[in-house]
Amino acid sequence: MIKDGNQVIIIGGGYGTCSIVLGVAKDLGINPANVFSGISSFDKNDNFVVTPDKIGFFNCVTGEKITNNFIKSEVISYLKKKEIIKGKVIHVGDGENDLEVWNSGQADLFIGFGVNKTNKKVKDYAPVFVKTVFNFNEYIDQNI
Repeated sequence: MIKDGNQVIIIGGGYGTCSIVLGVAKDLGINPANVFSGISSFDKNDNFVVTPDKIGFFNCVTGEKITNNFIKSEVISYLKKKEIIKGKVIHVGDGENDLEVWNSGQADLFIGFGVNKTNKKVKDYAPVFVKTVFNFNEYIDQNI
């Protein structure tokens, strides 16, 4: 997708996943400035702690806080308003928080991704659902 001139942005839904997602972005040739992740706090025993100043999505490079919640559609809305996202949005994901992006109207297309796991709700409601990377690449090549 990148080689075809498409902009790729990663919004990692996991808590504190910047280091993981930045590694994936590097491997895929995605601009690190286009990587966002949910951030939260953990206590000294590694228990999840909810603190209002730490809840939300952040840019993994700049640390800029984008939202005060873990709603991915709000990240996309923000990036559109800032004109960071230009053009159509094709959202790919495996969870209900990804399906929410489609239901909110922030994506022009949602591709449910069931490679690692299959979420029944995503499979049932995604306009496109793929179970292999090959199927994903094939769909992108034929339709995007």
